[in-house]
Order: sequence, then C-alpha cells, then structure tokens
Amino acid sequence: MRKVRGALLIEALVSFALMFSVALTVAALQAHAHGAKEKARNMAIGTSFARQILEETRSTSFEKIEYGKTEQSRVVTFTRGKNAGQSKFLGTRLVEKTEVAGLKSVQVTVSWNSGSVDLEGYVGSSD
Repeated sequence: MRKVRGALLIEALVSFALMFSVALTVAALQAHAHGAKEKARNMAIGTSFARQILEETRSTSFEKIEYGKTEQSRVVTFTRGKNAGQSKFLGTRLVEKTEVAGLKSVQVTVSWNSGSVDLEGYVGSSD
C-alpha cells in the first residue's frame, strides 16, 4: 500500500475544524440558555407583580376603587453570579365600569425592557 504525503496534515485540519464547529455550537447553546433563563425570570417576576396589584385591588373596599389608570414601578436587584444587576418593572392598573351594576373590570399590565404580561379580573361590591 502506498502512503500519501500530507494525509496526516489533512486529517488533523479536518478534526480541528470539526472540534471548532462543535465548540461554537456549544457556546451558542449556552448563550441561548442564558437568554431563556433571563426571560423566564423576568416573566415570573412580572406575573407575580401583576398578581400583587390585582390582589391589592381586590382587597380594597369596592367604593374606594377609583376608575381610571394608575401606575406603580418596582426595581428588582439581582446580586448573584453573572446576572447581577437591576430590572425595572412598570405596573399599570386600569379600572373600568362594566355593564353589570356593582362590578368593576380591572386590567393589569406589567412591562419591562424585554416583555410584558397582562392579567384581567373583576371586583364586585358586597351589596
């Protein structure tokens, strides 16, 4: 059998290119996972904030709940690992009349730099 000159060099270059492409794929997957983790964290915090606003509205006396839009903000600080920093969440509550007497519609939207969440509920009088 005849030996081909440079075959070892070509094999080494092909294996290096293959390892390099695998390393790039793993790095891209890690970056995507980091982004998904941050999105899920913000969605959970935003949903919790929206639920809190809705529950505060429900616990308020029906007569004291004013129609219209109100806003409140919350800054959450993260102190662990590479994700340390702050995120600002803006909560907007809109209270409107409904066709049913003694019932108010409450719409809550919480937004942040990369997304938002909406919740809706109703508050009724005890009369």
